[in-house]
Amino acid sequence: MIEFFKWIGNVMLRLIFGAIGIFAMNAIFQAVSMDMVVGINLETMATIGLLGVPGFVLLYAITYCVNDA
Repeated sequence: MIEFFKWIGNVMLRLIFGAIGIFAMNAIFQAVSMDMVVGINLETMATIGLLGVPGFVLLYAITYCVNDA
């Protein structure tokens, strides 16, 4: 049961830092006039919460591919 709460705590930390990271990256991309904005919503937070940094990179990779097309 303790491991479950550790896992939930880990996911919550990823959610918080993921939202801060998305906010920061969106600000950086807008400052250099790049159109790569990832929204902060349930789907993006679930992706980052479950996958962590690879999920963060995945979201921006998908955004890059969609905007490039």
